[in-house]
Amino acid sequence: MTMSKRETFFSTIIMLLFLICSSESLLVGTNSSQIAWTIYTKAHYVILCLLLARLMLVKGVKIGKLYPVVLVVLIVFINFIFAEGNNVLSTYLHICTVIVNAWLIVQQFSFEKFATVFEKAMFVMAVYSLIVYAVALIAPQIIRSLPVIENIAGNKYYCAGLANISKNGLNSGTLFRSAGIFREPGMYQIFLNISFCIYLFYQKGASIFKIAIYILAVFSTISTTGIAAMLLIFVIFTITSKVRRKWLIVFFLLAAVALLYALTSRYDIFLNAITKIENEDDMSTVARLYSIVANIKIWLSHPILGSGMDTNSRLFPRLIISATGVDVADNTNTYMYILSCFGIVPFLIFIAGLYRTSKTIINKHAILLLVVFLMMLAGENLLYSSFAWIFAFYGYARSAVAEESKQKSVISLERV
Repeated sequence: MTMSKRETFFSTIIMLLFLICSSESLLVGTNSSQIAWTIYTKAHYVILCLLLARLMLVKGVKIGKLYPVVLVVLIVFINFIFAEGNNVLSTYLHICTVIVNAWLIVQQFSFEKFATVFEKAMFVMAVYSLIVYAVALIAPQIIRSLPVIENIAGNKYYCAGLANISKNGLNSGTLFRSAGIFREPGMYQIFLNISFCIYLFYQKGASIFKIAIYILAVFSTISTTGIAAMLLIFVIFTITSKVRRKWLIVFFLLAAVALLYALTSRYDIFLNAITKIENEDDMSTVARLYSIVANIKIWLSHPILGSGMDTNSRLFPRLIISATGVDVADNTNTYMYILSCFGIVPFLIFIAGLYRTSKTIINKHAILLLVVFLMMLAGENLLYSSFAWIFAFYGYARSAVAEESKQKSVISLERV
């Protein structure tokens, strides 16, 4: 059933609040403020209580398959009990709460409703962040008048609400990238590209204006992974779409964005995002490429239940520095981290769920869409994210399976 405009408006506001209170946001998730930290650590438990209450009070909610969430949560707890090292109970409880929340959301809201609200919220954020980005380029003094917040790593940002600008990046002019409300541009591009996929392949109809906004927003992150994922999305689009002049439309949109960057002083930064994958000394490149090898080695030494979080945090940088000489502290590959830390079962449940959800979004070429998801999740660790598990668990939901038969695979630009 299609939501009314009022329902869509309020649902979009709620989704924006959910994003702001997530672990991926800068305002709450990685803000060094004690108030923000309290909101972040408590919000997931409040959401859990609200979702459980709604589950008991609302009639007609059918409980779907339990085994995905039960197996994952059970193995995480077993991992905490038996894994070596000083694993922290509160961290494990937090992860389990995030996972259970994702499952409860999937059970209570159809994929169609969730995807619609998620896409609209992300589009609002994309438009807003582009406006802030443009102001920062044209009139940086306006941005400098905004309040400053500091993240847990000690980096400072000008706070503009749904968009935050790096203080060092703006003042030095060396690295100015859009990140929206998220803790870094690489995280922002994941949410943008997933929303873009939903808009292109799942929702009926598409406008050149919205496509252009998504393209500009992704390019403003200057994320290598984000740009590569967006290009692959367009490859899928050209395969599945029956729109005339589709190649011409895509070509001119991409060429316009490339020209925009070529005419600015940030051309070298943008070019580096494209070419740095060839730079073996680039820390970001090393982290992305060797995270697969290092995580597989850790998993092979702990194949059943995984290494546990404490052991993983110690082994991962050692393996990479021994192979490359580069010190990489953070394990930033979502699914490979799940494999090495918690073992094969949660990994398979997560990957299979993403594939099944990909079939819900675009049935015929689901494997290509799964590649897009895996490409993006290879650069960020979303273990603490309800959103990552939501998109995995929708693959096992009744609503997702039912809607698969009503696949909206034909894209139309007739309303442009």
